[in-house]
Amino acid sequence: RTGAEFYYTTMDAQHRPDSVWRHVMGQGQQQDEFLFTEKDELFWVELDKTCSGRFLVINTSSSTTSEVLFLDLEAPASAQTLLETRLKVVQPRQVDHRYRVEHWGEDLYIITNADGAINSKLVKTPITAPDRSNWRDVLPYEKTRKLDYLV
Repeated sequence: RTGAEFYYTTMDAQHRPDSVWRHVMGQGQQQDEFLFTEKDELFWVELDKTCSGRFLVINTSSSTTSEVLFLDLEAPASAQTLLETRLKVVQPRQVDHRYRVEHWGEDLYIITNADGAINSKLVKTPITAPDRSNWRDVLPYEKTRKLDYLV
């Protein structure tokens, strides 16, 4: 948010990235704030930031399934508001459903294999209502087109 902080992952005993923390520069590591831990040993945690810079994205994924949580880095936070309570899930994990998230304007753009979109399709949803019931096609599934990333 201010450039004086950063987010990082730590690993479990099996060297699997599983937890996310926030560190404020100039403070000791013992003061770092815990955000999230992935308890399912089949899933790994990966951090990203949207191209807009507004959201921290926590991707948890296995070889076939993913779940994305996001944190608005521009939202005001009082000292009493723990970061982990401000994390929002885009869509709770479902077996064999994979998706990635990007931000533009007031919407999240999602590349997903939902609804049988083997090569993926692009949908969008309001930031305030990211669950799948609000997803609207932007680039519907086309079997001759493969979508991997938005830049």
